[in-house]
Amino acid sequence: MKKRILSAVLVSGVTLGTATVVSADNFDAKISDANSRISALTAEQQSAQNQVNALQAQVSSLQSEQDKLTAKNSELEELSKGFEQEIQSLTSQIIARNEKLKNQARSAYKNNETSSYINALLNSNSISDVVTRLVAINKAVSANAKMLEQQKADKALLEEKQAANQEAINTIAANMTAIKENQNALRIQQADLEVAKVNLAIQLASAEDEKAS
Repeated sequence: MKKRILSAVLVSGVTLGTATVVSADNFDAKISDANSRISALTAEQQSAQNQVNALQAQVSSLQSEQDKLTAKNSELEELSKGFEQEIQSLTSQIIARNEKLKNQARSAYKNNETSSYINALLNSNSISDVVTRLVAINKAVSANAKMLEQQKADKALLEEKQAANQEAINTIAANMTAIKENQNALRIQQADLEVAKVNLAIQLASAEDEKAS
């Protein structure tokens, strides 16, 4: 009877010892697994934080660029106002000069100015009178020629100012579009990365809890 009791106690002790060893091995494996997960999640979290930091730098850079573009747009708007004033002034001059040339052309046709010039020379009383009248005729013709040249130059300048003004307007519009598009894209990326950071933090906390339990 004593032998049976002793045998039972020995068998029970062996079983208990084995269970304790297995339980300890499982716990160690669980701790090791948790530590591995924590290390991996910590690395991922750091990577996500690095991306957020890089993105924040881009946002700051974009803000600086936006400030520069805004300042540039203000300059371009002032430049455009100046162009508009010059264009208005040139247009008025061209219209007035054009009307004057038309009136001179109508007057010359009506009065047959070429014949008048010839008659004036033929009716001259002396060589001195001829020279005086030739100088007057030359001045009139020269004045018309200068007026035509000025008209041509002003029209070319007008086209140049209009093109420069349009370029300034187009640049302003392009700058504002670029600013808006970049801001939207970076805002979306920043939101995505912030969500990723939160998710990683939750996973990291979960792994820490498992390790502690």
